[in-house]
Amino acid sequence: TQIPLPLPYPALPKDHNTHHRFPNTNFATLSTMTDRMFGTFRPYKAAGKISESKEEKLPILKEAVPSQWSVICLGMLLFISLTAVEAVQLGGALPKTAVSTFTPSALLLLILGFTCWALRQGAYKKQA
Repeated sequence: TQIPLPLPYPALPKDHNTHHRFPNTNFATLSTMTDRMFGTFRPYKAAGKISESKEEKLPILKEAVPSQWSVICLGMLLFISLTAVEAVQLGGALPKTAVSTFTPSALLLLILGFTCWALRQGAYKKQA
């Protein structure tokens, strides 16, 4: 099962297995974002279905978009940590104006999470 981690592009065990079959791919252990940035990411394929055609090397949309839960969890962790830092700097409880300054960022992260969900739903429909 997949556990939503607050990481963009979390690395799954199947990604690590791909690294053992093709040693020059999938170097990352926690997040495949750096592999995707530097072109070393290779999507997992079952052992009997590996092909060298150019089309199959392109990442599938659902694998290129992070999980909506990753985005929302990361946003919540950022919001909580920023609130705690502000509380320590102000020496106690936060005024309402301090919390309201984070509201646009929180809304942006929710919109980003919804966008990731919508893109992933569209990717599943295209592949079905």
